[in-house]
Amino acid sequence: MTRSNSFPVLRHLRRSAVATGIVLALASGGVHAQQGGGESTMIKLIRGLMDSGALTPEAGQALLLEAQRDAAASTTASTAAGTAQAGDVRASVLMSDLQALALEAATLGAKQQGVAIQELQLSLASDGPRAVTAHVRVKAKKMMMSGVIHLRGRLSIDERLNATVSQLSCVGEGMVGNAAAAMLQKKVQEFEGRTIALTAFSLGDVALRDLQIQVDNAVRVTAAFGSR
Repeated sequence: MTRSNSFPVLRHLRRSAVATGIVLALASGGVHAQQGGGESTMIKLIRGLMDSGALTPEAGQALLLEAQRDAAASTTASTAAGTAQAGDVRASVLMSDLQALALEAATLGAKQQGVAIQELQLSLASDGPRAVTAHVRVKAKKMMMSGVIHLRGRLSIDERLNATVSQLSCVGEGMVGNAAAAMLQKKVQEFEGRTIALTAFSLGDVALRDLQIQVDNAVRVTAAFGSR
């Protein structure tokens, strides 16, 4: 069973929460799978993004409502069918949508420090079928001073479906940018080597068997599921 979907911005973000969650939530604190409560994996991911600050409460609540409706429909369909089905699920999010989400998350975090984000440019590139490199250029201003910071990193997924963040760096341009980068570098390095077992995100009796990521004008995720 293969599903390929194309949605407006809200549905793109909902269907690709796994992809955006890995990239953004890891950078801002991580997404943690929690057992119990009867919640679907997608709902847990969205809550993790909200807890980490990668999603504002307003955007998160909108995504939660969509995910909860999907979970209810999925439960009804699964009950009618009697068993969960294996297959491939394909989802994608446009780079422009992903950059907008990154800008929203950065703006929220910077505002708490009295900093205004002036520009944010997000660049992602494939580095093999299960790896992505990221470069984020941020121009920010505090009071009368502005500076530019470059954040870089790599996300790779091994054959056991462990996602690992590596090659993290933070450098600045100019006096203000260098000073800000020096303060952020220590915080960024706390996430170097952090690993999440993607197999923890299961869908009932169906387990994740493979996951591949392709980047062009969009981030495209192909996930293969099979029975436990």
